[in-house]
Amino acid sequence: MDLLRLSPNHASSASSAERCRDIKRWTRELLALPDGATVIVSESRCTEVGCPPMEVIVAVFEPHQSHRQCRIHSTLIDVHFDHLRNAWHCAHALKDHTHD
Repeated sequence: MDLLRLSPNHASSASSAERCRDIKRWTRELLALPDGATVIVSESRCTEVGCPPMEVIVAVFEPHQSHRQCRIHSTLIDVHFDHLRNAWHCAHALKDHTHD
């Protein structure tokens, strides 16, 4: 399953699933990913001090490559193309942002 839902309800699950598909498509487009790449999108709570309460994590796995990821401090439904584009442009700065 590609999407982690914390409190599912039918209407929001359908919207979230659609947004998840959008984020995967946008990521493939922005990074010019090959067909063999896997894109995983998840939404989770962030409990670190100073971290916004929700974040979307987008991870990319390609054969024979290190994985890449970006984080967007937002709910899944509120992520738009520009948020994702900015997150991937800043992804190099986010390498040091880890959650232990």
